[in-house]
Amino acid sequence: MIRPPGIDTDNSRPTGISESAIGNAIVVVGAALTALLAIRFQAFERFASFSRGFEHFQIDEALVALPVLAAAVAIIFMRRNRGLRAKLRLSEIRESAAYIAAREDALTGLANQRGFTEALESACDGGTSFCLFVIDLDGFKALNDRCGHAVGDKALGWVGERLRSATALVGALCAGRIGGDEFGVIVFGNPNPDGVAASILATLGHGFKCDGCSAGLNASIGYARASGRSVAAGDLLRQADAAMYRVKRAGGAGWRGAEESSASYSGHTPAISRARNA
Repeated sequence: MIRPPGIDTDNSRPTGISESAIGNAIVVVGAALTALLAIRFQAFERFASFSRGFEHFQIDEALVALPVLAAAVAIIFMRRNRGLRAKLRLSEIRESAAYIAAREDALTGLANQRGFTEALESACDGGTSFCLFVIDLDGFKALNDRCGHAVGDKALGWVGERLRSATALVGALCAGRIGGDEFGVIVFGNPNPDGVAASILATLGHGFKCDGCSAGLNASIGYARASGRSVAAGDLLRQADAAMYRVKRAGGAGWRGAEESSASYSGHTPAISRARNA
């Protein structure tokens, strides 16, 4: 799931003490401290003695009215504070929804091209070790032509679910749809890339069935490693995509690392790079 930075999108349960509760607690504590200080310095007795000297001003009635007025002000403040917090929370939720909608692919529920690009660039700038996988579906065009675009869209949604389940087991930072039938996955640390690729192929190998159409979707997978130093996102994408395209040309249904590919580039530009340069 895509989460906006600095905003808690899970509002179904509390994640800690709310700011509204803190504000109310400050008011209550402040009132309690004021009362304690008044008792400590005998403020009530002093005020009562003072009021007896000026009974014609009816200061004793004011003494009774002041706590009531203070309590009313405190209640008004807490209600106003609660209302402001609710408006702020609603604004955050709306910003969160807009952030997610701009970065989530509607068909698969994965990150879209924009969301995946941002995640990849952040990982590249961070100087951490990770592995980038580029996945292109084998047989998707034939399925789309044979069964229609509606079934093709459902197939993409099915692939999204499969990718989520396969990559969650290896702690993927982000999985996204970066082209028509092209996907990307970022896995932090030093994973076994052969194991990750094999897991992806295995989960797709169960076969897709919908509205009388069935297809054994496979994938061509290429991967490239970022070994802890800052690397350009575009360069890493080209390496992984070149490796994937070599698998594609060899018949698909397999994987290859960038270090196993030939030095000459295949000429196939990743979909995500085409969009960035458009």
